[in-house]
Amino acid sequence: MADIAWALIGASFAVLVAFLVPVLHQLRKTAKESELFFRQLNTKVDPLFDEMTEAASNCNDISGDVKDGVSRASHLFTALGKVGNSVDTVHHLVRGNAFKIVVNVASLIAGLRAATETMKKRADANKGGGSNGTL
Repeated sequence: MADIAWALIGASFAVLVAFLVPVLHQLRKTAKESELFFRQLNTKVDPLFDEMTEAASNCNDISGDVKDGVSRASHLFTALGKVGNSVDTVHHLVRGNAFKIVVNVASLIAGLRAATETMKKRADANKGGGSNGTL
C-alpha cells in the first residue's frame, strides 16, 4: 500500500508539474511583454513629463506677467481716480466761486468806470476855469 501511495504522490507531482510548466511559461512571456510595455511607456511618458514641466513653467511665467500687468493697471487706475477727483474739485470750485468772482470783477470795473468818469468831469470843470474849491 505504501507503493500505491508513493505512486499517487508521484503521479500527482507529475500532473502538477505538467500544469505548472505551461503556466510558468505563460507567466514568463507575460513578464517579458510587460517589461517591453513599461520600457515603451517610459520612453513615451518621459517627454510628456518634460512637456508638462515646461508648460507649468510657462504658466508660472505668464501668471507673473499678468500679476505685473494688473499691478501696473492698478497704479494707472489709482492715478486716473486722483485726476478725476482733482477735476471734480476744480469743477465745484469754479461752479461755486465763479459767480462771486464775476460779480466782484464787474463791481470793480463799474467802480473804475465811475471813478474815471468823475475824474474826467472834474478835469473838464477845472479846464473851463470854474474852480469851486474841490479837486
